[in-house]
Amino acid sequence: MRVAVTVVIPALVVALVLCCCWRCCCCACRRTRGGRRFMAAPGRGGARMPRGAFENNPRLYFRDLHAGKPLLY
Repeated sequence: MRVAVTVVIPALVVALVLCCCWRCCCCACRRTRGGRRFMAAPGRGGARMPRGAFENNPRLYFRDLHAGKPLLY
């Protein structure tokens, strides 16, 4: 019982914390490229675009989409 309390439980807690940190860092790396966050472009068949470009002016994005303009970023 003492071994479980002094060795096993702290080891499990450390392993859990490291696993959570690794997942957060890994997910953050996949979402960013060069410090910019990317997202799937709505209506463009899975194309990727910078999130900031969409969030700055979504109305302009959809106007260009309906006009058939290409995605340029």
